Amino acid sequence: MQRTRVHLREYCVEDLEAHVDWQTSELVAKHLSWLPVTPAKAKANLLEAIAQRSLATRSKFFFAVVLNDTHDVLSSVGITCVTPGVSDCE
Repeated sequence: MQRTRVHLREYCVEDLEAHVDWQTSELVAKHLSWLPVTPAKAKANLLEAIAQRSLATRSKFFFAVVLNDTHDVLSSVGITCVTPGVSDCE
């Protein structure tokens, strides 16, 4: 019996269509003040997330939220380090 409906994974180029769809969605934008963005900006955001994977010192950690049953990309979750090497949990 599987209880977990979603999992996180690193983004890949194949996620482009789904990523652009939700980042440009007016429906999603009702819940996120920084959306919608243009398709070009959505593509740039995804390519930046993918490029961060190969950096020796990452400052951004963004992952695809994937539905287990269908493997559809639903959304994104991430953390950006403003000052590398420093953490603050206030």
